[in-house]
Amino acid sequence: MLEFEHLFIYFILSLVFAICMLILSFIVSPKSTKTSKEAYECGNKPIGENRIKFNMQFLVYALLFLIFDIETLFIFPFALCFDMIGAFVFVEITVFIGLLLLGLIYAIKKKLLRFEK
Repeated sequence: MLEFEHLFIYFILSLVFAICMLILSFIVSPKSTKTSKEAYECGNKPIGENRIKFNMQFLVYALLFLIFDIETLFIFPFALCFDMIGAFVFVEITVFIGLLLLGLIYAIKKKLLRFEK
């Protein structure tokens, strides 16, 4: 129990410190007397609506990039120790790459990779 005593004390002190900082920021922070809320844009008055039209194609590109980026993270260790792995791991990584290729083919057939304004 002695080895966890320091960890417990550290946890309690960090919790007390966080709570004290929250209370202190509530006490010291300036209070606004305005009833209307406006977006802060470097001191300029906002012009127009605060909602902008966002093309959802950007989201599709971001998700596809994320998927293939994570694929690279999974394949890199496999490529480093290719000579030490067995047939089972080779079959697993082949199935993994095959599933990702099926997803890419699906995205191409659904024309998700074409960007149109």
